[in-house]
Amino acid sequence: MIVLLQPLQMTKKRFSGIETDFTQGGIDLYFTNIKEDGTYGLLQNMGKTINSAANEGIVNLLSDQKTLLFCSNGFSAYGDFDIFVSYRLDDTWKKWSEPVNLGSKINGINFESSPFYDEENELLFFTKSIEGRLGLYTVKLPKLELMKQ
Repeated sequence: MIVLLQPLQMTKKRFSGIETDFTQGGIDLYFTNIKEDGTYGLLQNMGKTINSAANEGIVNLLSDQKTLLFCSNGFSAYGDFDIFVSYRLDDTWKKWSEPVNLGSKINGINFESSPFYDEENELLFFTKSIEGRLGLYTVKLPKLELMKQ
């Protein structure tokens, strides 16, 4: 089992990429609610649309609480892992739009992961592996292109 957990300060939820007997494929995206006493509720799969037959992980939920950035190697991609965006469609946190690849400005033939979007400066930070070396990259990405209004 692989667990990729990213704490989020702006929501009472935590997200993880986990491989279990119940996943759609490899590692799937799951969420849990944080209870008032600080304990966690049941881990819940985020659904078939956002989870492919391969692997998903490393999420960044934006301030609108609907726009989710994550990495995957299971959807139409330029290379190994790419960065995608999906939009929450209801309050169950289990219905998401079809993931959209963020394109060749960000994704390439190598490994891209760990997206973090700075909404104030409209910059996407992410890791990229080129020739076996992992580096931190930034790309200017207008909020209006990324977040649905």
